[in-house]
Amino acid sequence: MSERMKFEVKKRTTYEGRRWNPGDIVEVYVDETEEYPLKGMIEAGIVEKIEVDEEVEREVLLDGDELVNIDGIGPSYAEDLMEKYETEEELLEADDEEIAEVHGITPELAEKVKDELR
Repeated sequence: MSERMKFEVKKRTTYEGRRWNPGDIVEVYVDETEEYPLKGMIEAGIVEKIEVDEEVEREVLLDGDELVNIDGIGPSYAEDLMEKYETEEELLEADDEEIAEVHGITPELAEKVKDELR
């Protein structure tokens, strides 16, 4: 059984392949196997558990595993995209030409990435 938990990130970290930055509000579904690492992160002051507040909009962080499943995007391109765009919303709102400024990404590939993420 999973429980929905919301955290405010206090220190930069990576969890399940996603980069969390200070100030991010992240929402995860936690089962017994994930509970221990998150407790350690709370105790270390990396994240702070907050109450679920429907008024706080959840940021969907870019997922490297999801990006590499897109034809034409390998681990290197995925990492470059995640460095430039922390959230899916940032990437989806960017112009294809702006995304193409990331080395190796063409405007056509940028459009494909955005289509796949929608």
